[in-house]
Amino acid sequence: MGERFSQKGLSMSRRLSLGDKRLSFGLVQVRITADVTATKKRVFELLEKIRRKKPSAVVLPEMWLGGPKSRRDRRRWTRLYRNATAELSHWCAENRIGVFFSAVEEEGGRFFNTAFFVGRDGRIIGKQRKIHLFSLEGETKLYSRGNRIGLIRTPFGEVGCLVCYDIRFPEVARELAFRGMKILVVCAQWPEARRDHWFALLKARAIENQCFVVAANRLGRKGRIAYSGDSVAFSPWGEELLRLSRADSIGIVRLDLGFLKFLRKSYPFLAEA
Repeated sequence: MGERFSQKGLSMSRRLSLGDKRLSFGLVQVRITADVTATKKRVFELLEKIRRKKPSAVVLPEMWLGGPKSRRDRRRWTRLYRNATAELSHWCAENRIGVFFSAVEEEGGRFFNTAFFVGRDGRIIGKQRKIHLFSLEGETKLYSRGNRIGLIRTPFGEVGCLVCYDIRFPEVARELAFRGMKILVVCAQWPEARRDHWFALLKARAIENQCFVVAANRLGRKGRIAYSGDSVAFSPWGEELLRLSRADSIGIVRLDLGFLKFLRKSYPFLAEA
C-alpha cells in the first residue's frame, strides 16, 4: 500500500495546494479464486480496512467475484452478483462511501459486463456497460456489447468508467473528456503478460484527456492466464500517484480537482482538440 502526491515538472508555487477540492479514492486489489464465498469474504475484509481511511469512493476489479465460463452459467452469475450488489449497497450506506465495480447484468435476455457506481446512500447512481469485448478470451460468446458512452455524475464530479479492454480504444475516453470527465475509473482483469501495456495505456489516457485515472486490477490465475495486480493511479500530468504491490492490498490516492482545473486552464489541450 502506498500514497504519493505531487506535480512533477511544475514550478514550486504550482505544487502548492490549489484549494480545498481534494478528495480520496481507494483501490482494492484481490486474488479472485474459484471459491466465490471466500473471494467475497476477502473483498469485504479489505473494504473494512479501507473504510477507516474514509475515502470518497472505492474501486474494485472487473468481475470481482469471478464470472461465467459458459453461456449456460450466465444466469447463475447474474443472481450471484445481484445478491453481492445488495451487500455492497448496504456497506456503502452504512459507511457513507461509494463503490465502483463490474458485474454480470441481464436485460431482455441479453447479458452484459457492466460497471456500476453505488453511492454513499447505497443506491446505484450510474453504470457503463463494457463496449469492447475481448474476443481472444471468448467474451463475445458470453456478453452483448454496450453501445452507449455516458458520464456518471457523482457528488465529487463527473466520472467516466471503463472496463478493462476498453482502455485500448482512446476514442471512448476522449468522448468522455469532451463531455466533462474529471476522473476516469477502470475496473480490470488485465493479464501479467501485457502489464507494460497496462501502465502505458492508462498513463496515456490520463495525459491526453487531462484527467485523473484510477484503475483496479485483480490477482491470481484463470486457467493459463496470470494476473499481477498492479492497481495504479495517474495524475492529469501523467505522474504515477499510486501502485499496489503483487498481493491482496488496499491503497488510497489523493485527487486534487483544483490542480486539474488549473492544469486545463494553463494547458488548454482539450479545448484545442
